[in-house]
Amino acid sequence: MERRIYTAGTSKSMLDPFSPARDEQVQYWKTVLGATRQKFIADVKQGRGDRLKPTDDMFEGLVWEAGTAKNIGIIDDQLTLEQLVRQLVPDDNGKLKMKNYIPRLNPFADFKKGISLSFQEAQGINTEQGYSSPVRLMLP
Repeated sequence: MERRIYTAGTSKSMLDPFSPARDEQVQYWKTVLGATRQKFIADVKQGRGDRLKPTDDMFEGLVWEAGTAKNIGIIDDQLTLEQLVRQLVPDDNGKLKMKNYIPRLNPFADFKKGISLSFQEAQGINTEQGYSSPVRLMLP
């Protein structure tokens, strides 16, 4: 098999992992990444304002757990989506009516699933994972 690349433009294939990187392409991407990083840093500083408590390694690509992120001002709080919505959009009573859009099984499907799991248990098949088909349990 022979590798072929057809492009219209000298840089169209510069991110191809199977082609050697040319020095000018590497320099170009370093410039793009540097400018993008500076824009990101400026946007975070502007958006977080006085809440941000900069550290030496804040913008070095690290991952922050929630407690540390809150302490240094990257986040305001750690909330579930429901908690956040209740804070941002309360109704007249301070509560929010939320509708659950998760599809529910019809009663027959619930019954069928229960029967299937019961049958599996009677056959000695482990049902802790809630599989409804013994065929799935046979797969690695």
